[in-house]
Amino acid sequence: GVPSGNIGLTSTGGAITVNANLSTGTATVADAGAGETAVSGGITVSAATSVTGSGQISTGNAAISGATQTGVDSATSGNISVTAGTGGASGGIGLSNASALVIGTASRTTATTTDTATAGSITLSSRDEINNGTGGNALALTIGAANAGSTTQGSLFITTSQAGGNVFITSP
Repeated sequence: GVPSGNIGLTSTGGAITVNANLSTGTATVADAGAGETAVSGGITVSAATSVTGSGQISTGNAAISGATQTGVDSATSGNISVTAGTGGASGGIGLSNASALVIGTASRTTATTTDTATAGSITLSSRDEINNGTGGNALALTIGAANAGSTTQGSLFITTSQAGGNVFITSP
C-alpha cells in the first residue's frame, strides 16, 4: 500500500507553537495477495527554543483488512518526535491539549501468526521541563495498540538535559 505522508516542522532560530491539530493520514490496505503493507506517517517537531500550544499532534491508524492471503502482512503506525532547545540555551515542551500526543493503532484483522503490527513510539527531548504548558502539570499522551499475529507495542522515550528538566506525563 501507499504510506500516508510524514510531517516535519523545524525552527532553527526560535519557538514552535502548535495551536491547531496536526495529523497524518490513516493507511488502510485490503489484503490482496503476496504480503501487504500499511504505514501511517510520522511527525517530527524540532525547535531552537520551546515547543508549545493547544493543538493535538497525532499519527493516523494503519490497518490491513480482508481475508487472509498468502504472504506476510504488516501494519505500522507512525512515530512522533518532539525536540525543544536545539539552539543550546533553553527550551521546554508545553502542550496543553487534553490529548496532546496520540499514536494511531496498528492492526491486521484476521491475522495469521506471521502477520505483524507495530504501533509507533513517542520521543520527547528537551533542555527544560516537559509538561502541559503549566509547570508541574502533566502533558497527556496516548500510544495506540498493536493487534496482529505478532505485535510490537509503541514505546515512550524521554530525555531532558538541564537541571530543571522535570517531566510530567499522563495517559488519559
